[in-house]
Amino acid sequence: MKRMEFYYDLVSPYSYLAYGEAGRVAGEAGAEVVLRPVLLGALHKAAGIKAPIETPAKGRYQARDIRRWAGRYGLPMRFPEPFPFRTLKTMRAAVWCAGRGSLEAFTREAFALFWEEDGAPKGLEASDEDGPLREVARRVGLDPRS
Repeated sequence: MKRMEFYYDLVSPYSYLAYGEAGRVAGEAGAEVVLRPVLLGALHKAAGIKAPIETPAKGRYQARDIRRWAGRYGLPMRFPEPFPFRTLKTMRAAVWCAGRGSLEAFTREAFALFWEEDGAPKGLEASDEDGPLREVARRVGLDPRS
């Protein structure tokens, strides 16, 4: 079977938008989607670039662009405040889930919580992730202490 690898970070609004489309496009092509969690901040750092939100004009444009694409795709979108938010623990949990067959459910529920339900972490401290991560784990039937 053909494969389409989908690299994503749950902090990225474009990852959220592309996630649903990836499934649709792969389905039309008779391919399976292979989820590949990554740390977007680490990629930015390694490439020596700033995240778009760090440049005020890009950040303003990005906010409008994301809402337009969400409308085009018919996706619910509640842009998290504050943004960006921390996802290090959550993305580590995604990698852990990949080895246990629960990555698809974990990713789906995390995207829904963060981008549709205003449940994203409320800051950049490590502890800001704890509540949202526990909620995603609960939704997919995982023990958050594992």
